[in-house]
Amino acid sequence: KEKKLIDSTITFGQAFGGDFEAVNIYSALISAKYVAKADLAIVAMGPGVSGTSTLLGNTAVEVGSLINAVNSLDGKPIVIARLSFKDKRFRHQGISHHTVTALKQIALSEALVPLPQMEKKKRNFVEKQIQLGGLDKKHTLNFLNNEVTEKALTDNKLTPTTMGRSVKEEREFFLACGCAAISALDLIKKGNEV
Repeated sequence: KEKKLIDSTITFGQAFGGDFEAVNIYSALISAKYVAKADLAIVAMGPGVSGTSTLLGNTAVEVGSLINAVNSLDGKPIVIARLSFKDKRFRHQGISHHTVTALKQIALSEALVPLPQMEKKKRNFVEKQIQLGGLDKKHTLNFLNNEVTEKALTDNKLTPTTMGRSVKEEREFFLACGCAAISALDLIKKGNEV
């Protein structure tokens, strides 16, 4: 907000302290559209993700429920896949098992999942995960060229991290974030609500 990259924040559920507060994801999305007058809403989990090292025992699977909520309100959900090639835990290599579980088992409706172009070995690994998980049968997954995200981060003097790792360490993760933004802007240009 200080850099004027986002206009307002909305907290919901057990979270509080946003510019606006809502009871649940549905009222938060409605508030984003009609109160905050947003062209685009970014829905993200707050800090403090909890997990049990089991398939469904992680708060990150809520991504599937968020897809359902956006679709039920006639929006266009775009998912940022959690990508990693540096995490030592195999279940988080490529597309994290949390993302796969949310897309495969929790989401009852379709989402767009843009992925960045990546070197052949990494792309083959991710494509195998997509095929084994049947994700392409339920969702629209596509690989995009993304030459703008790293420049945008540098230009705005942003140095984000994921799991303590920088953009240089987890390049594909941050490019996936940028691919979601590119896809959202493309949908907005076509007159869709995201």
